Amino acid sequence: MTTIYNPQQLEADENTFLTALAFATGTGILTATRNDGVTITQSLDGRYATANTYVSSAAFDTSDGELTLTRTDAGTVVVDLDGRYSQTDVYLDSAAFNSGTRELTLTLTDASTVKVTIPTGADGNDYVNAAAFNTGNGVLTLTRTDTGTVTADLDGRYVETADDIYLSGVAWNQNTGDLTFSRNNSTNIVENIDGRFVPFKYTVGVVTDLDDLVTTQVQVCDKTAANRPTASSASMDNFSVLVIQAGSGGSQLCIASDADSSDNQAWIRMWKDDAGSYTFTDWTELPTSTTGNFVPFDLTIPSPSYNLNDYLTTGIFSVDKNATNIPSGMPSWNDEAVLQVYKSGSDNGIQLVYSASGTATTEVGRIFFRTWEDYAGVTWSGWVGVNTGGISGDLENAYAAIDLDSASYRNTGYWGLGAKGAATTWPAELPATSDYNILETIKTGSLGAGQQKIMCADYDSGTAPDTHIREWKRVFDSSAETDWYEYQFQGQPIYKQVLHTTLYVSATHGNNPDTSNTAAYYVTLGGDSLYLYGFQNGYAEGQTMRIFRETNSTSVIVTIYNNIYYAVQPIYLMDGGTSLTLINYQSAEFIFHNNIWFQYK
Repeated sequence: MTTIYNPQQLEADENTFLTALAFATGTGILTATRNDGVTITQSLDGRYATANTYVSSAAFDTSDGELTLTRTDAGTVVVDLDGRYSQTDVYLDSAAFNSGTRELTLTLTDASTVKVTIPTGADGNDYVNAAAFNTGNGVLTLTRTDTGTVTADLDGRYVETADDIYLSGVAWNQNTGDLTFSRNNSTNIVENIDGRFVPFKYTVGVVTDLDDLVTTQVQVCDKTAANRPTASSASMDNFSVLVIQAGSGGSQLCIASDADSSDNQAWIRMWKDDAGSYTFTDWTELPTSTTGNFVPFDLTIPSPSYNLNDYLTTGIFSVDKNATNIPSGMPSWNDEAVLQVYKSGSDNGIQLVYSASGTATTEVGRIFFRTWEDYAGVTWSGWVGVNTGGISGDLENAYAAIDLDSASYRNTGYWGLGAKGAATTWPAELPATSDYNILETIKTGSLGAGQQKIMCADYDSGTAPDTHIREWKRVFDSSAETDWYEYQFQGQPIYKQVLHTTLYVSATHGNNPDTSNTAAYYVTLGGDSLYLYGFQNGYAEGQTMRIFRETNSTSVIVTIYNNIYYAVQPIYLMDGGTSLTLINYQSAEFIFHNNIWFQYK
């Protein structure tokens, strides 16, 4: 519909009219002369352009909905028709132009409108005074007062009435990843979305071998599938498998539950792709609690305050010194620690706290434990410090007068010991005044054999040389143990086990004295004379033996014979003589080699 402006007519008694009209283009002044001789002037500059600038062309962009009108001065007017018109089956129904406001109003079939203000031109004032839309070809025609026209084809942006095509259905193929859109004109649009989303196959039996799953996807299989993890329950029939590919490898997470979901298991493994040859690790089961739930693993420290008595389910958690009921022996500087909780059955459990921070001058690696029971309300034991570092054992407490033959101290570890008191299983020579001692046990193999070492670093109340830094060792098996022997004194190694000296007694030792427990025999006043033909029980290559005369009395005789006939382990004298007599405080030393004792001093 087109509306044409119709000015109001003058009444007869108002018949004062213009007789002449002149316009000065140089000044822009319009002069009107009436029939009564009166002239009226008006400057038109600023209101109208000084040139005849009018719309010369129009273009419509179907991609963004913008209508562009181009003037003769190369200026443009752009209006965005999006949001005003529907992009469905909506088309132009009518148009109206207001010559006073120079506003073109386009009305669509959905009652929405588009309004465009048309700029005025100069001189001839060739404005748009009519508009028409051809529904057959989609062309919008604007007609100016000078009979000129401007056209724009709106097709391509809006749905044409004759081609009202719409979706009639959507179908999804999980096996191929195809998404199919069906239209009312029997044409289909198919889009494959594999690669953008994780494939999810939920048909049991499709997957027969988990080694075939090497791309990112989610699958299910049953217990007939090859290379799946072994479940603890035969009722676990369905396994969900999450596959994540990363570069030339990836991982598989497999989750299973039994029919009534009262138990769950989860496993993880990884693979590597070496030019199409896939290598898989073994399945590793993830921890679950006794109720079948997965063990929580939370490394976020609660804030601002919390109570360790509230942690009653199996899991691993981060804690710090701000927790209530934290071990009292936990160092104040320990800002972070790990709480490990094990619940056994429905009535009891254990908590362990591991600290792992400190300074160069402060002990680290502290471990504490306590237990709880819940038969008639939760009750807790006190915290016990397990150790302050090392393999195992307890360096925190000083145990006094304990039985070191006990099975408790036959396992590898360290223990802090107080004074030995009346205990008889300690080294006899260890001073009773040594209050701070350390027991180290190293157990070897599975037959109960091993070695123990006691270290003391205390000092006696007397003066030097009572001060001591001493160490003892012994070995044991499942049924017995050796005596303790001291092997370090004041930080220096000693050889007490081979430096034992014995007073020679002829009735006891004979002419071939034993070397297995003695490294030196001495002959002194009040003892017997020695007539030495050889030794017996020499047990190691390089073993040494010493004979010395600890007297100058002529009543004591020491004679050593070069002999190869009258001893199991004979003596060879260094000068090749047949015998050697020691006088005054002389001594002779021998070394064992090839079952013979050779004199070397």
